[in-house]
Amino acid sequence: MRELKSLLILFGAKELFGLQSEDRELSREDVVECIADLAKREILKPENDRFVCNPEVKTMVRRIAAPKRTMLLMQCNKGLPQICGYGSDGTAYTFVEKMPLWEDEYRLTQKTAEELAAALTEEGYLPEEVPEQAESENEIRVPEYLHGDQIALILEGREHGLQFWADFFDSETHQLLSRGAVCLQKEQMTFAVSQGGKDSAERYRIEAFTSWLRQMMEVGENDIS
Repeated sequence: MRELKSLLILFGAKELFGLQSEDRELSREDVVECIADLAKREILKPENDRFVCNPEVKTMVRRIAAPKRTMLLMQCNKGLPQICGYGSDGTAYTFVEKMPLWEDEYRLTQKTAEELAAALTEEGYLPEEVPEQAESENEIRVPEYLHGDQIALILEGREHGLQFWADFFDSETHQLLSRGAVCLQKEQMTFAVSQGGKDSAERYRIEAFTSWLRQMMEVGENDIS
C-alpha cells in the first residue's frame, strides 16, 4: 500500500477513495524508500531528471489517480477481501485487491466487464447460477436492505440471503450511482439493482450481471446525472 500511495503521489492524486487501508500519511522518507524499491523492480526507471513508469503499471495507476467512477465489490459470507475498481477511460477498470495471506500486500489488475464477471465467479465472489425451475412460484422482489448503507448491508443482508454486492460511485462527489446485489430469496438466486431512484429484480444470470457491469463501467458514455 505504501508503494501504491507513493505512485499516486507521483501522478498527482489527492486521495484514494473507496479502499479500506491504513490512514497513516507517508513521510518523505517513506516515499523515497518506496521509489527506490520500485526502481529496483523496474516499475520505475530513471530517465534524465525524472522517473518513467512501466507502461502497463502507468495505465493502471492513472485510473486510480484520476477516476471518473469507483466501484466497491464485497462478498458477504466467505470473508473474501474487499475489492475496489477505478475507471476513467470507458474500457477496462483497475482493481485493487488485498492479498489475504500477506500483510499489507495488494494486487493490481485490469479487467473488462466480461473478464471481471468471470473472475468473480471463479474466485468465489459470485455464486454459481441455479437452473431455473419451470414452475417456480417464488416472487422476485427487491430486498429492503438494498437501500441501506454499508453497515446495514453487512448486518441485515447477511441474515437475509445477501451473497454479494457492488456499488458504483461518482469519484468527484462520492455519490452512489448504482448498486447491484445477488441474494438468495426462497431458494431462488436473484439479482437486484437500485439505480437513479428505480429498482429492478430478476433471476440471477451471469449475463444480466455482466450487462449491468458493462453499462456502468462505460465511463463517459452512460453517465448518470
